[in-house]
Amino acid sequence: RGNMELYLCIVYLVLAFAFTMAQDTHAVSDATDLSYLKNNTKNDIGLPGAIGAKGDIGPPGAIGAKGDVGPPGAIGAKGDVGPSGSIGAKGDVGPPGAIGAKGDVGPPGAIGAKGDAGPPGDCKAAFLAGNTESGIYNVKVKKRKIQVFCDMETDGGGWTVFQRRMNGEQDFFLNWDDYRQGFGNLSGEFWMGLDNLHHFTSHGNTQLRIEMKDCDNQTRYAKYGSFAVLGPSTNFQLQISSFYQSSSTIPDSLGAHNGRAFSTKDHDNDRSRLNCAETHRGAWWYNNCHSSNLNGEYLPCAEQFHSMTWDGAGRNKKLQFSEMKFRRN
Repeated sequence: RGNMELYLCIVYLVLAFAFTMAQDTHAVSDATDLSYLKNNTKNDIGLPGAIGAKGDIGPPGAIGAKGDVGPPGAIGAKGDVGPSGSIGAKGDVGPPGAIGAKGDVGPPGAIGAKGDAGPPGDCKAAFLAGNTESGIYNVKVKKRKIQVFCDMETDGGGWTVFQRRMNGEQDFFLNWDDYRQGFGNLSGEFWMGLDNLHHFTSHGNTQLRIEMKDCDNQTRYAKYGSFAVLGPSTNFQLQISSFYQSSSTIPDSLGAHNGRAFSTKDHDNDRSRLNCAETHRGAWWYNNCHSSNLNGEYLPCAEQFHSMTWDGAGRNKKLQFSEMKFRRN
């Protein structure tokens, strides 16, 4: 389009120039010269006329083909920081970090208030703590509490009772497990249990006192300076010595059982060919078989070989009451 406009413009200028030159050279004043003009106009082109006014802009041409992409421009200056976005959802908890180094030991804390006193270890401890009334007390055995009957009046007090026979209400013809665990009523007839008896008599020297009442209502006692019941590996063997003959009111009938294991009808540990516990209907530290048996059948004043007996009371002296108790020296 640009070339065409240039071409037309040149043609226009040439014609205008020729026309102007013709007017300046040949002044025609009358008709006689017209033929001359007509004959000579084609040959002599006049000077181009003045440039005419600019024409109107023509319609735009068709859009040309898209050129090649130019090289990228330089990186512009960094813009201002935009507003903060909204907080995203909380992510999953990460794995725990490594354990840090152990810190310095802090200063000791204040001493706490004094706690309440725990139960005593036995009746002797309860007596020394100011308890002087006989009855049932809580004592501590291997971090647990059990109840025992304490005699706080006899022979200086502080005795822990572990056996009592008085009316026949409690059956004593029982098995090994019963004698290990204990049975009966602390206010009546009972047996403490071999496990507890071993615990109480394995902590220092312990005295033994046995009180009996015969059918003539005579109350007598035997006392020993050293008493212990060994553990289950020995079948709760009896250790007894130092009979207080001068202060006792009945002869010794337990010394013959020293060193003997405990026997029940289902756990025979005696030296006899018989089962002494079965024959004499009660568990005891039998030898071959016995010179005493305070756990025999309760048959007060009856002449029976399997009833409660203590030979020192006399062969014909049957018993109606017995109580066995110990006290730490």
